[in-house]
Amino acid sequence: MLPNLPAELVDLILSFLHPTVLARSNGRQNYLDKSSAITLGRCGRVCRAWMRSSRRILFYRVHIRRSTAHGFAKLFRKPERLTFLPYMRELGFDFDIVEDRWMVSVLPKLVRHLPPTIHVLQYSCATSSRPILLPPFPLQSITHLVISGLGQLMFAGLVSCISSFPALSHLQLSARSITVMSVPPASRPPPTLRSLDLNFSNLRPFLAWLETGEGRRIATLKLFVPHHTGWGHPPPPDELKLDYLPPFIRHLGGSLTSLTLGFAEGWRGDVSDIATACFLKLNPKLHTLALQSTYEKTMTMFTGMHISPALYHLVLSAYKKFRDDDSVWTTNKAVEAVNARLEGAANTNMTVDIIHVELTHWRQHGAPADYEGLVSGKWGGTITVSKIFHSYCQENVWGS
Repeated sequence: MLPNLPAELVDLILSFLHPTVLARSNGRQNYLDKSSAITLGRCGRVCRAWMRSSRRILFYRVHIRRSTAHGFAKLFRKPERLTFLPYMRELGFDFDIVEDRWMVSVLPKLVRHLPPTIHVLQYSCATSSRPILLPPFPLQSITHLVISGLGQLMFAGLVSCISSFPALSHLQLSARSITVMSVPPASRPPPTLRSLDLNFSNLRPFLAWLETGEGRRIATLKLFVPHHTGWGHPPPPDELKLDYLPPFIRHLGGSLTSLTLGFAEGWRGDVSDIATACFLKLNPKLHTLALQSTYEKTMTMFTGMHISPALYHLVLSAYKKFRDDDSVWTTNKAVEAVNARLEGAANTNMTVDIIHVELTHWRQHGAPADYEGLVSGKWGGTITVSKIFHSYCQENVWGS
């Protein structure tokens, strides 16, 4: 006879079928594979206690694509019979359904039946030859919005979609470009935004829209500017200037605690606007700072900007191509520059990571970093030097 196990123990046992499925979604590795889903379905038929534990994992993350959209909608003909709804936490839409009329004709009718337990909404889109218009999704419980892999995106539709979530705290947006036309007057940024992770070239209009919001208290800010993808056409001058960035960050004041600034290896813009002594001076609580670009631009930003007394973790990432002259980026040169800048720093426990990013076509994106060494800094902290291989198509080390 099966012993009467506590529910927490059953949860723990079944979680070993797919250890990362209950983690916050950050990629395909967190989705259940077919064999794990079948096994969990069988576990749910063991007894009532196991049914709750298996459904908690089985329906935690629901992903809809064109081939399954109409079947998913049919389930809601009798929504009172859908016993799996309370277990849903994340809802995702694949690229082949985002542009489908199902999103505007069928989905709005289902939203009122979706449970308030859903906190994460994800759009995974493919590169499209025409701008994509994201429809508003009036689900009030959404706190995390992830829009990744976009080609062209309509700015008006994007801000309308974002502003439809009054409780939104985390926004992750990756796109090739954003087509800016007009902004709906009623679209305002959610006042609850605390974390921004943006990866697209024309950041200026989007950050200007964010400044129209009230009570901005963004704590984590990640910005990555990819290289211009308009074949045969030079990038607009606005995309090569960063004059809009210091005012935006300055207005965040003491709420900003973590800042990441990254620029693609092929980005030809000027970083002088953020390599000044006044940059970050009005952000006294900044404790984590990460910079990524070519060696020259990374060091220009690092040596020119203000270093907060509260800073305890600094990451400097610089691109290094194969067959490059090692004198361009050597460990000794990097460590010397860090020591010269941080000697006498207020925080003697500050740690520094120096990462050599080798862009390649053939190594797997995000290949494990090769450890190179650990040295003591002249200010009292430590410097870790490492190397990581990264794909050209995914230059952002932080995976936006």
